[in-house]
Amino acid sequence: MEEAKELYKLQREERKSQRKVGFKREILENPGPKGKREPMKESSLKRKAESDPAEETEESGDEMDDVDNRPPWWNPPEWGYDSYDEAEYHSEERTLFDDPEREREWCRCKHQLFDSKGFYVEPALMQVCRNSRVIPVTDFEAKAGHGQTNRELFTDMVSVCLQRYNQEKGLNVEFVEVVRALYSRGPRWQSYITFQAREKPDGPLVPYQAKVLSGFSKGQHFPILCRPEKPSCWFGVCMQGMHMMMEFVKVHPIVR
Repeated sequence: MEEAKELYKLQREERKSQRKVGFKREILENPGPKGKREPMKESSLKRKAESDPAEETEESGDEMDDVDNRPPWWNPPEWGYDSYDEAEYHSEERTLFDDPEREREWCRCKHQLFDSKGFYVEPALMQVCRNSRVIPVTDFEAKAGHGQTNRELFTDMVSVCLQRYNQEKGLNVEFVEVVRALYSRGPRWQSYITFQAREKPDGPLVPYQAKVLSGFSKGQHFPILCRPEKPSCWFGVCMQGMHMMMEFVKVHPIVR
């Protein structure tokens, strides 16, 4: 990620230096008396006038060139595509913790994040989950920057996703409140948000999921997906809990 940023900066500096060299070359070729430039001919003025808009765009931040030379991580994401759909879980051979109990919690955390596609980890594992790529939000009233709390920030993200979802589906799903949120680290970070919504004005609350890609600028949110929460997400977590409970009973039988 950092290498892409540095390459982008070098390309931009190179374009600026090329424009400066071209300007100096023009002065050397047409110095005029005492180093002054000679008046430009009418045809030259016409070409200059025609080219001014493009040059002004370059001088105001190289906007046109920036679009063509953006690094891959800057491009908006594809709507409706979930990278977890094509992912496979691979266990790591190395251990992260010396404490066996902490290591078991860490493995459970990774399994839950993968099974829920980034949207859920049980509260008891939130602390150990901070060592993962995806981190749970524990305080929605904490400051998130730009004068917003975490709750306000994730509400803005959901609004962007839900608007796109309603447009694509021709629906009018109404946002109610954010329930849970996790996010991944990076210069442009992904958020995995679970929220309550109503599909009809007088309808029951329905859990929905929204996935968003964001930058550091306020309001810079790109919707990735929005969907009703799949029952399989909770089912997988519950089944995993039941399996672990059965294993615990085998090791520690109940004595009456």
